[in-house]
Amino acid sequence: MFFCLLFAAGQAHAQCMRLVPRPPLPEPDGPGAFGPLQDTLNLDCLRFVRTQATKAGLVAIVLDEKGRQYKVRAGTHVGENTGRVLKIEPTRITIIQLVRDSNGEFIEVYRYLFLEWHPEIDQQAAARIAREAALAAGKDAKRYKFNENFVIPPVSIESPDWQFVFDCKIEPQPVDCGFRVNVDGRTGKARLLPLP
Repeated sequence: MFFCLLFAAGQAHAQCMRLVPRPPLPEPDGPGAFGPLQDTLNLDCLRFVRTQATKAGLVAIVLDEKGRQYKVRAGTHVGENTGRVLKIEPTRITIIQLVRDSNGEFIEVYRYLFLEWHPEIDQQAAARIAREAALAAGKDAKRYKFNENFVIPPVSIESPDWQFVFDCKIEPQPVDCGFRVNVDGRTGKARLLPLP
């Protein structure tokens, strides 16, 4: 029997817990026997920060609550409940755990660590780049104004663009007068686009 539960480390209600093994120590197959992350902490102690391509496949880089870095790959034991990495994707790690159901039977459940991503270029720098790109494209500051109330921040590494809107100053506004500028939060590259 398989169940799928969504679990993202770092949720507001979740809390990092270090698991302390009971004596006698060490147990040949107890906490930490199959790696430093096996049954020694819960998943809320881990942050998924990036991936790394290797000949053997994708490796995920995770940090514990103390900032220590670990490389995990498919098959790595991680977290509580005999957790094991099942799959690594560019934006999430799938972990399978064994837990008891309401009847006391062990079942497999899926947990996930999602990539934490923050743009390298902040809003202020991206807005400056957007203004410069508009002027470089010949968009006259007398005709267009930067709309500070309409800014869409980047949401993920797959959608890394800051989006800024420039409205027409001309009244009444002609159709298709405004435009937007998307600024890549990783590289700072700007693209002018029509309003949707």
